[in-house]
Amino acid sequence: MRNRISVTALDSYQYFLDSDMSEAELRERLFGDFIPTYAMQAGSAWHKVLELWQGQTANNQYLQDDFIFDLSVLDCGNKPIVLGKPWQREQKHIWQGVDGVDLVGKIDVETPFVIIDHKLSANFDPERYFNSWQWRAYLTMRNKNKFTYQIFECEPIDKIKNNTVQIKHYHTLDMYAYDGMQKEVMDMVADLSNLIHKWRNRNELNII
Repeated sequence: MRNRISVTALDSYQYFLDSDMSEAELRERLFGDFIPTYAMQAGSAWHKVLELWQGQTANNQYLQDDFIFDLSVLDCGNKPIVLGKPWQREQKHIWQGVDGVDLVGKIDVETPFVIIDHKLSANFDPERYFNSWQWRAYLTMRNKNKFTYQIFECEPIDKIKNNTVQIKHYHTLDMYAYDGMQKEVMDMVADLSNLIHKWRNRNELNII
């Protein structure tokens, strides 16, 4: 039986390896009922704004899923925000580079030479992104060399009033493929798949 693994699951698995998280907690995170936090809801809504982008509004405010995103004070530092063509946005992919596994992911923007991912965050922490499996997995899946994070820095979530998110700063981080990266991704995917098989053999998964 093939295991279907999302790209986001790789970072959850890495956290499990680096912390005192139990297998039961990891299993719940990967296969349990998913309840998005308020911050996740805001991030999803912002992704929709960028996916469905129709151009700048008169007041630089954008309504999506009950959130208002205010870009009136956004400082881009003369960096262009790359949204790609409509057909380059939000494309789903399945990669079968590891036996018995469908690695699945959705790429925000994919141009001929770069993969782009949007992030909405109250804290710009480059190390968090450098250490992520996300960019390495997508570069492996799409056989590309460059990945760019577009990070939209907003005010802290707990300070948001009336569902209005003020986005103040825009940052970019470029990641590049390196020797041995694909093997690292394949090994990580295989390790997680083996753990899922163990859970399945123990009848610890309520999935088909």
